[in-house]
Amino acid sequence: MKKDLRLNLRMFDGAAAGGAEGDGGDAGFASQDISGTEQAQTSSDNSQVAADKEEGQKDSKSEFEELIKGDYKDVFNERVQGIVERRLKNANRTIEGLQGFQDQATEVLGILSARYGVQPDDMQGLMNAINNDDAMFEAAAEKAGLTPEQYRYQLHLQQQAELAQKQAEEIQQQVFVREQLDRWEAEAQQLQQYFPDFDLESECENPEFLDLLRSGVGVKAAFNAVHFDDIVGGVIQQTAQSVKQSTADNIRNRQQRPDENGISSKAGVVTKTDPSKMTAKEREELARRAMYGEKITFK
Repeated sequence: MKKDLRLNLRMFDGAAAGGAEGDGGDAGFASQDISGTEQAQTSSDNSQVAADKEEGQKDSKSEFEELIKGDYKDVFNERVQGIVERRLKNANRTIEGLQGFQDQATEVLGILSARYGVQPDDMQGLMNAINNDDAMFEAAAEKAGLTPEQYRYQLHLQQQAELAQKQAEEIQQQVFVREQLDRWEAEAQQLQQYFPDFDLESECENPEFLDLLRSGVGVKAAFNAVHFDDIVGGVIQQTAQSVKQSTADNIRNRQQRPDENGISSKAGVVTKTDPSKMTAKEREELARRAMYGEKITFK
């Protein structure tokens, strides 16, 4: 189900910040005339903005509670149930894997315990018995040109080095994951400036979106790719509404503009053509000209 995205066209305007410059020449002198009353007013305005923001958040939470307990109760419950089931499924798969490993480990411990006459739960005793078993290392030691004792020591050093390497890789992986999550979170906050409804955690439930992130694509690019149709549709709709409103305002302004010297700013067009005999193209042309303020009359 695609979400209803609220679109901000500034996302596609690379020069949005350019209009802030201009009348800054006298700013240094104007700043000296700010009175204490104006500063107090600014502080009051900031407090009011903060209060309005907090009130808006409360209203949003209340509205959300009403929705999930009312008309969207079944949809919300189904969504939550789906999330829980997916997580339980993954947890069960992990548990099954651990159970299989434990069964195999128990079988190996049983064989070794029988071999050395040690209880299966006596791990230290079993390790000592293995380390003191020269027969277990004789063939490998002879092949390496070492005594069994030297071979055991070399094996111990190798195991310690592998353990240290594994721990270093785990730490490196944790750092990478943390940095990646921080980067995604920062990109998500930037994206929320244009799409206030964007929620990174919810989007990550979409396998397509998550696969793009994992492949190295940024949050913004991944979101645009997944919701391309929604975004383009929103741009077209807002552009059409903007053009329609601009045209209506232009026509209204032309109609309200006073005549100069009794002459209208847009001369009327008089045609002797019978409308019923006009072609579709001719009618469209007259309609277009009328839309821009021309007065069309027939005789």
